[in-house]
Amino acid sequence: MSGRPSHVLLVGGGNGAFLAHRPETRTTFVTSRELLTWFGSLGHHARVLAIQGDEPDDLVVEMVRTIHAVDPFDAVACLGEPLTVLAARIATALDLPGVPPLSVVRRIVDKESMRTHLAEAGVETVRARTVENPAELAAIVGAGHPEAAWIVKPAAGCGSLGVSKVTRDSDLEAALRRASDQESPIDPDRANRRVIVEPFLSGPQFSVESISQHGVTSVLAITQKFSHPETFVELGHVVPAQIPDAEAEVVRSYVVRMLDALGFTDGPAHTEVVLTSDGPRIVEVNARLGGDDIGQMASIVSGVDLSAASIDLVLGEPVQERLRNAAPSGTSEAIWFVTAPEAGIFAGLDGVEDAQALGPSVEVTALVQVGAPVELLSDSGSRVAQVRASAASAEEAVSLAQRAAWKLNLRIAKRVPAEVGAEHAI
Repeated sequence: MSGRPSHVLLVGGGNGAFLAHRPETRTTFVTSRELLTWFGSLGHHARVLAIQGDEPDDLVVEMVRTIHAVDPFDAVACLGEPLTVLAARIATALDLPGVPPLSVVRRIVDKESMRTHLAEAGVETVRARTVENPAELAAIVGAGHPEAAWIVKPAAGCGSLGVSKVTRDSDLEAALRRASDQESPIDPDRANRRVIVEPFLSGPQFSVESISQHGVTSVLAITQKFSHPETFVELGHVVPAQIPDAEAEVVRSYVVRMLDALGFTDGPAHTEVVLTSDGPRIVEVNARLGGDDIGQMASIVSGVDLSAASIDLVLGEPVQERLRNAAPSGTSEAIWFVTAPEAGIFAGLDGVEDAQALGPSVEVTALVQVGAPVELLSDSGSRVAQVRASAASAEEAVSLAQRAAWKLNLRIAKRVPAEVGAEHAI
């Protein structure tokens, strides 16, 4: 970077990350209007560019190019999941460092492309196929073992949106419709309503936090995931995972080989795997830190501030020695989510004091505002509250988080139909 303070184009998320770690760094923030409500104060940015959700990426690139001509950027950063492809497009167009190349980002965002590439590299055996109608889906599902299960999902989805587990006896048309109805916040400027089908992977689920620099990948944490058996929405996590050392090493080695094969050489990665009877198999890889507070929990456990390391990497600073010399905390961090028993309007959260009385490490957070609509569990966005807890072991941390979550009571008000509200309006 030059001698002047760095100017970074921050795309998607990570609103306060640079302010917290590198306050001297100037930032221009690009995000969608729909995401603005996620963030608090935006006044610390040099400017904020809020784009429409359906804004063509080419137009956004030209807007950013205009800013770059008068107030040059040194790098592009994308610390969250939304708009990862847009960030890579901008970096490629302006020849700026900070995010993986567009070709690599496209490869990992499109799950069919990812599986095809890994299979051709000899790293993975699981394949995915695009399906365009119920007949094609039925042909694939019907050709397998009679009791085999399959996953139907968007090709470029996230947050468990539109994911269904199906068998021959399932309503395949409904599963296809559910997947195709979803819009991806990752890559909004492409034909991302493609639907893929792939074999259901049976086994314990894990996610792996890693940071790569110049082709050297350091695995910093393995998280165990607890998902709903039907919606696949994640209900809880614990770091480090409850997994034997030998199996953990197999998972670490697999993820490093997989990232190498994908050409992922620089940046943080959040990789989800299932440990099947045949070994680890990929679910997806994301060019970001883990959500659901996984990044924060992994930072505590590993002794590495993953957000800070990711920012320093964007700014071109060496981080590998810091990663190698990290001192793990020796503690475990867990999170458990609370879901609505019925659809309605969120009216409040009771039992917080009782939950926090279980231990000083218990933290309760409502994920929606009072007055907001809530739904039955269907995707990550339909979770209503979360509980964080720390303990000496993973088992104790999960137990504490669960027991605290069970103390909470969601107050859900009935929705008033629009026509009824209109009749009573003054």
